[in-house]
Amino acid sequence: MLIALILSSGFSCLAQYRPAVAGLKTGDSLVGIIGDVQRKVFKYKTQSNGKSIKLDFEKLNYVKIMFDSDDIRTYRFFRLEDDKDYKAFQQLAKGKNAELYGVTRVVRSSGFAGPAMDMNAIQYYIKKPTEKNLTLLGLYDPLINNLKNKVLAYFADCKELIQKIENKDFRMRNGLTPMVEFYNSNCNSSQL
Repeated sequence: MLIALILSSGFSCLAQYRPAVAGLKTGDSLVGIIGDVQRKVFKYKTQSNGKSIKLDFEKLNYVKIMFDSDDIRTYRFFRLEDDKDYKAFQQLAKGKNAELYGVTRVVRSSGFAGPAMDMNAIQYYIKKPTEKNLTLLGLYDPLINNLKNKVLAYFADCKELIQKIENKDFRMRNGLTPMVEFYNSNCNSSQL
């Protein structure tokens, strides 16, 4: 039993490391590594049995991690307006007019007369090229957060997108990625 516990804990530690590429602010790249974006650092190894190296987010431009052949996630690192530390944000959509980022949060839902459930929800952030900081749009939660009004206000410079949101061609519950992709493809950057 003890051997099984030791083996499983050893495999779970290794399982968090996945094939990765990191772009440093110096212009250098780290390739052929395995790594994991953790709470405050990117932790990586050059070999599966090598020693872990920690790299502060402030030294990174991006990290790409391969979860499987169809799931490669890009993380970028920003300091929010009131924070002194950099945080990792998954890039959900990029383009010439806007970039969408997300942080997955665990939200506890307490059902009426039922057990509480934990669900993953994305907290959305957005940035236009002219903006220095990310803008928090929030979580999709129709009871607590007014995400739709925040999205409408943020994209007020694109009448076509506003009309599609109001006509329910785009719905908040389906995520913001299609809206940002539409904005990047169909909204004239001279309007911005």
